[in-house]
Amino acid sequence: MSQSQNSSDDSTLQPTADNGEPSTHVADAFAHRADQFRLMKPEEQESFCASTARRMSGVPWEIKMRKICQFFCVDPDYGMGVAKALGFDLRRFAR
Repeated sequence: MSQSQNSSDDSTLQPTADNGEPSTHVADAFAHRADQFRLMKPEEQESFCASTARRMSGVPWEIKMRKICQFFCVDPDYGMGVAKALGFDLRRFAR
C-alpha cells in the first residue's frame, strides 16, 4: 500500500492538497480549531455557532453547505450548531 493510500475507513474524510495527498497543513488547522471549540463551555459553543451563522448571512446556499461540511470536519457539534443556527434541516443527510 502506498503512503497516499490509507487503510482507515475515514480516509475519504481527510483533507487533501491539490495533488490528492493528505494535507497536514489543513489537518493541523482542523485539529487546532477542534481543540479551541472543545475548550469552550456549551453556552460559548452555542454563541460561537450563532455568531458564525450571522456572519454567513447573504452567502449563497451552496457555499454555506460547503462551510458546514468543513465545520463538521472540525467537530460534528460545531457543524451541527452552525447548521441549526442557519435553520438547515440536516436530517435528510443522516444515515
